[in-house]
Amino acid sequence: FALCHRGGADEGSQTWSHFQISRLFREYRLESKRQNKIDLEAPLANLVHVFHSCASSDRTTLRLANGRDGRPILGFEFSLTGNVADHKVEQEVPVRVIPEQEADLICEPALPEPEYQIELPPSLQRLKNVLEKMKAVGAQHVVVEAAQEKSMANGVTAGSLTSISRAWMRLTAEAELV
Repeated sequence: FALCHRGGADEGSQTWSHFQISRLFREYRLESKRQNKIDLEAPLANLVHVFHSCASSDRTTLRLANGRDGRPILGFEFSLTGNVADHKVEQEVPVRVIPEQEADLICEPALPEPEYQIELPPSLQRLKNVLEKMKAVGAQHVVVEAAQEKSMANGVTAGSLTSISRAWMRLTAEAELV
């Protein structure tokens, strides 16, 4: 399962995210005439909204269907826990089914394997706190540096007078990555 954000024609940028299906879905069924592959285009704001809405639900059902107007939609069905009773919620996200010829042109660029890889811990709260403090002083850019000495630092400059940095020491290094 992969998501791709394509920048405009002028920007020429793409962002790819890959997910293990088993981490997203307990059970799923996908059928198509293209070796069970379906390419969709959806407004990001709509997807973010529905994912926030169903984030606390134990079970969410996702279906590709035709909406009331006959146009394709992703239908989300989930339950939200209420004080007295659970509430069944249905939300629709308009999508465009990308034709096979166009979908075949959307390819993840071939990139070399990285020499180094930074794997962040599951809880990013400490890093988030540092970045929020940097943003509060007007930081526009963040620099991240990692070293083979098992340390990582990031820093920002805000204007010509302010400079903030934070270092993390005693990090673990994976032998095969270093």
